[in-house]
Amino acid sequence: MKKALKIFFVLVGIYHGKIVGQDIGVSTITSIDSGCNLSCSTPITAIIFNSPTPLVSTSYTVSYSVNGTTMATETVLVSGVFSPSASYIFTFTDSASFCNAGTYTVAVTVSLPGDINPANNTFTMTIVNDTTVVGGALLSSDTVCISGNSGVLTLAGYTGYPDYWQYSTDGGGIWTNISDTTNSYNYSGLTQTTAYRVHLDGGFCPDGWSPWAVITVDDTTFAGFTVGNATVCATSNSGIINLTGNNGSIIDWESSVDGTNWVSMGGVTSSTIGYSNLSTTTFYHAIVQNGVCPPDTAGVVTITVDAPPTAGMVSTDTSVCYGSSGILTLTGFSGSIQYWIATTGSGTSTIIDTDNIYAYGGLTETTSYAVVLQNGICPADTSLGATVTVLPLPVANAGTDVTIDLGQGTCLNASGGVSYSWTPAVMLDFTNIASPCIDTATMVGVFSYTVTVTDAMGCSDNDVVTVTVLDTTPVIIPPKIPNLQVCNFITPNNDSDNDVWNIIDIDMYPDNQVMIMNNHGQILFEQTAYNNTWGGDGLPDGSYYYLVRINALDKIFKGVLTITSSK
Repeated sequence: MKKALKIFFVLVGIYHGKIVGQDIGVSTITSIDSGCNLSCSTPITAIIFNSPTPLVSTSYTVSYSVNGTTMATETVLVSGVFSPSASYIFTFTDSASFCNAGTYTVAVTVSLPGDINPANNTFTMTIVNDTTVVGGALLSSDTVCISGNSGVLTLAGYTGYPDYWQYSTDGGGIWTNISDTTNSYNYSGLTQTTAYRVHLDGGFCPDGWSPWAVITVDDTTFAGFTVGNATVCATSNSGIINLTGNNGSIIDWESSVDGTNWVSMGGVTSSTIGYSNLSTTTFYHAIVQNGVCPPDTAGVVTITVDAPPTAGMVSTDTSVCYGSSGILTLTGFSGSIQYWIATTGSGTSTIIDTDNIYAYGGLTETTSYAVVLQNGICPADTSLGATVTVLPLPVANAGTDVTIDLGQGTCLNASGGVSYSWTPAVMLDFTNIASPCIDTATMVGVFSYTVTVTDAMGCSDNDVVTVTVLDTTPVIIPPKIPNLQVCNFITPNNDSDNDVWNIIDIDMYPDNQVMIMNNHGQILFEQTAYNNTWGGDGLPDGSYYYLVRINALDKIFKGVLTITSSK
């Protein structure tokens, strides 16, 4: 708003004539100053001066601007005389507003045509309006892990001037200054929960504080110790697993059947879990997390599951002759063989044998066999058994001993079976019938014949009968023993020369007994009715003692026999 004012001055004397070299200016602005919460309606007052000559009956303009914008212009009418070096206070009709916080540049300008010194026509001053401090919001509180943490705190929505930060690790009891005048602060490597705040300089207003921001520091996660390793049987099992000593909360348990691929147990958060009726070895571990710190996995608990043994069966039922031997085999089994059991009419006995093949021998009564097996801690199981039925032996009867003269004949009569076998075959017409005959006795001596009788079940028995052949006109012919210097050796090299030990004319004395002994007197070969067929079987090269007994002569011949493979 513009308004003309009339200003009257009382002067000593009146000047007439033309004004020459006129200068008018503004010396200061007196009505305002910087402060706290300035008014929204502030009068603007300035001091205007005149120099060096009077100003008479004229007019000039006065204006003021705020931050470069003209807010008011007024015309001043001088109806009298404005004396040289005089000044007066001029107040604008329109007031200025400084109620918004900030810095204002206020300028008052006086304007007179022909002013010889425009440099002093304007006076400028800076006005600062500070408002009551507003703490704003410290963004943002957070929770971090003690390992490798960092972040940024920012103060927003505040008034005033950040001049330093503070932190406290005891909940605001003791604060420590941080030299930082910005509205943001970078923190890192915190090891404990820490509170932060900002001190705000209020300028012309009282200072203030921002609200706190708290950075909560979580300690490192520790999964603790898992307890509960066990070995169980697949048929029926149960147990518990415990987690102790953990720092943090259990967020889940996981299980695995191969120790590599893990499956969640559905977010179980208890420190104790149970298992039951596992059919295969299973691994368990817990996952623990403390606050925002990375989770940790506890050690693995292994529940080893043993499969129950598969007992299998012993193969197979069979029948054997009295005193026979045989082999039984356990098939279709799994697990460890603990021992065999044998059951007869008189009870059950344990056979300490862990092989799946069992050789029995000399059975005299029907026996059932089975095997006890076990796997791990599972209960033992017994296989299906096999029964070995023992058949009785036939009773062999070789007949009555008989004595005949040389040149006579006789028949033997055996009984007790369905088939027969006689040994030796000397002078017998047949060896596979019950009643073989000696048609003509060609040798003098005592001949023992053994018959093997076999019944319909294949079982056999032996009996011996003796045939004595007498020579009523005996001519005793001494046996010819090999010349010890020439024939006291055998060369069993299959060259048809000295391959057997030959005693010349020994066939004339079938009632003989021959023995070969080592130098310890141990009998290595013995035969009755020797017939020049032995070739040192099974004996290594070397020298041996021989003894030949001729019963008909009641005489014994001794000497040394050498066996050599070389001719």
